[in-house]
Amino acid sequence: NPDEDVLVSGSTEQLVSKYRFHSQDEDFQVRKLTITNDLAGDFGDVPALTSAVSKVVIKYPDVNGVTQTKEASLSGTGQAKFAGLDFYVPSGEDAFLEVYANVNTKALVGESISGKTIRLGLKNSGNDITTFEAIGQSSSTNLNFGGAPTTKVTNSANVNNFVVRNSVPTFANVSASTSLANGTKTLMSFSVTADSAGSVSFGRLVFNVDQADNAGGDLDTQNYKFYKGSSQVTSAKIYGAVNGDLSANTITNGAGGDITEQVIVSFNTEQTVDAGSSQTYSLKAEVVLADTDDSITTSLATTDEANEVALISAASTCGTAGTAKCSTGNGNTGHIYDANANEALLVASDTEFTDTATANRNIIWSDKSADSHTYMTLCTGVGAPDGNCSAAGAWVRGSGSYDWTNGYLLDITNLDSHNLSKS
Repeated sequence: NPDEDVLVSGSTEQLVSKYRFHSQDEDFQVRKLTITNDLAGDFGDVPALTSAVSKVVIKYPDVNGVTQTKEASLSGTGQAKFAGLDFYVPSGEDAFLEVYANVNTKALVGESISGKTIRLGLKNSGNDITTFEAIGQSSSTNLNFGGAPTTKVTNSANVNNFVVRNSVPTFANVSASTSLANGTKTLMSFSVTADSAGSVSFGRLVFNVDQADNAGGDLDTQNYKFYKGSSQVTSAKIYGAVNGDLSANTITNGAGGDITEQVIVSFNTEQTVDAGSSQTYSLKAEVVLADTDDSITTSLATTDEANEVALISAASTCGTAGTAKCSTGNGNTGHIYDANANEALLVASDTEFTDTATANRNIIWSDKSADSHTYMTLCTGVGAPDGNCSAAGAWVRGSGSYDWTNGYLLDITNLDSHNLSKS
């Protein structure tokens, strides 16, 4: 089975599961089978309707070994039934069934759909003659895998989830000097490319910066800045989880040894990469008291890619009744910042948008799937502009659209760290 992944709106024939059929005693012809959208456990015990998938496509070999392709829509029960098939399984040989998803177009994958999870597999719970039928070519045995669950289909646990998005960003390393010296240095440089299906935006990025003071001196970094191409992003605020505002404060190794700081870059104005285009970003800092054998290693903070946001989607369970909505129904998108943990990726706190307490929120990005995509707004004073401000310059809690998420399933774990060293 393929690894879990992001499926972009409008994409077709995305392989989502694969099955091996094997007959021990005689040739079989599979005439009927059912593909179910079921997010956990056996397929068919809790089917789920999804509007993210326009068609389910299956491919299989016929009696001549020629690949046949059939398609069907998911019904109101979250199941796609295929009948009149000529799927042939020769005795003693393997034959493979492949299941593909055609994802709905961008016009249909809006705020309520983008972020939805799908999991399509062969129904193996509660089958009867209407949902599965295979005929033995010698014995005329009618095998319908009745019962719940059947032991005849055994790889349910290995079928992965997929998430639908309007667009997706791709990260890649950009080369930079590896020489450690005093002065302003590039700690890490990387590019972000938006899918041709649509633009993407970023609200926050987090870096792990490891300073190894092997010379036993006082290796420091300070005056942190973030760049878009060759231009400084003046709307970026840069904080250390330990050292606070890194535009003014210093990360110092003191008497030597290693120190790791989580460097948080949050944007007062969202950073947008247009559809089909790329943008280079760089984290820079001033290096002080670098000595022989010292080094600085920087990487984008990961863990997001393995964890869904999983915000609660039922409005009755969170926020102010009748006004707040935790997400638009998919449970995987929401506000960036709010006072309620069910509604937002970051929860209101004294640290505002630099919150580090919420796990798996290093990368905060949007596929701009909301009907009216907006970014958070800043307060002009206490209580302004909507009575939800703790101080001037703080974020208005709950402002902005509900199409923001974390880095779940983004391909960032293979992004190499950047090392500066002095020999």
